[in-house]
Order: sequence, then structure tokens, then C-alpha cells
Amino acid sequence: MDKVATKIIHLRTIKQGDRIAEEHIQDFRKAAIGSGYEGRALIEEFKQGLNQPLRERIMMSENVPVTIEDWYNKALLFDRNYRNMIAEKKLYGGMSTGQRGPAFTQPPPYARPQSGPVIPMGVPMDVDRGQRRPFTCYNCGRPGHISRNC
Repeated sequence: MDKVATKIIHLRTIKQGDRIAEEHIQDFRKAAIGSGYEGRALIEEFKQGLNQPLRERIMMSENVPVTIEDWYNKALLFDRNYRNMIAEKKLYGGMSTGQRGPAFTQPPPYARPQSGPVIPMGVPMDVDRGQRRPFTCYNCGRPGHISRNC
């Protein structure tokens, strides 16, 4: 197998795994040199090798990168931010034994279902009578009688 084919195979199989983005980008840059990949094809291979959450975070960002350098920079930024957040959770996330959390959580506000027009209360027999539509004959279509009496 020639060198270019080997580089392409390596480029297409590089995965970030649990490594930091900086290491992944260094390996990817080395593999990209001499592979013949550039532009959009290189970006697609880079995206494929990123961890799914990082790739999705970049794709959902306000300004999706358009160059490979932009992809490298965004991946570095988001990966560093994520790892800093994890470190802070470990440092600050747990409560000390003297602190207590909230005694209860407030339930979400009740959403009143939308209803139709309010019908005034009447005598029970009148309520049923007021809501019934006038029936029509299936034969002639006129109201007031049914088809067997038409």
C-alpha cells in the first residue's frame, strides 16, 4: 500500500475517544498532511472523528465553522469549557455535611387547559336541551323530522 492510501486510512480512522481535543487535533493534522484531503472533505473527516457530544455542540452553536481551522478552534474551545465544567463540578458540586438542600422542590405551575365558551348554569333538564343540535331528515334534509316519518 502506498503512503497516501495509508495516510487516508489513518485519517479516516482517527477517533477522539476520551482524549482531549488538543491531542486529537494534533494527530489529525499530522495524518492530514499528504493525504490529499482538503476543504470540505477534510472537515467531514474531522467531524467524524470527534466525540458525538462535542460534534453536536459545535453543530448547534450559533456560528457553525466553515473552515478546518475554525473547526479546530471551536473544538478546542468547547472541549476546554466542558472539561473545566467537569472539574468545577468535582470541586464545588458536592455539598458539605453541614449544608442541606431544599426541603422540597416547587412543582411546575399548573397549566389550565383551554376550554370552549362557558355555558351558563341552568336547570339540569334545560342544560341537555340547550346543547342539542336540531336534527334533520336523511331523506329530504329538512329539520324537524326523521327519515322514517318523511
